[in-house]
Amino acid sequence: MKSLLIQKSHARECFRNFLRGKNLLLTTERSRLLDIIFSQRRHFCIYDLHQMCQVNQQKVSLATIYRTLPLMEKAGLIRAVNLKADNWLYENTYFKHHHDHMVCVACGKIIEFENVGIEKMQSKVCKKHDFIMTEHTLELRGYCSHCKKTRKISALLGSKTA
Repeated sequence: MKSLLIQKSHARECFRNFLRGKNLLLTTERSRLLDIIFSQRRHFCIYDLHQMCQVNQQKVSLATIYRTLPLMEKAGLIRAVNLKADNWLYENTYFKHHHDHMVCVACGKIIEFENVGIEKMQSKVCKKHDFIMTEHTLELRGYCSHCKKTRKISALLGSKTA
């Protein structure tokens, strides 16, 4: 719990400094958004965030959310990921290790994973091509174990690969 409070405090100060550099203020609404985002352990869309504000009786307009999320992203606090068709999701990336995603195309489940072998392979490929990587995203799409079992996906995939 103490660690989360320290992270929130550090993130708030980072965001305040970022905004100050843009001649903007850390308003009450932006501060409320920061608190709600840093209490999340899952991916969220703009409408999820707006609903969380309402449930927590925090007055934050949808327009403020639309304007604030790109600022938080540029400040390095969150990341936008297009894991679901036509629906950008956001995740807290501050104080988190780099990770990639597996997305179930049937139910939308998102599984985060880290793999040192993949990271090493990317570095090796970049070195081979004299390329300096600044960032990357890896999203594997397929079927989670639950959907694979309940929808008999193995049979469908077998007929596609034949």
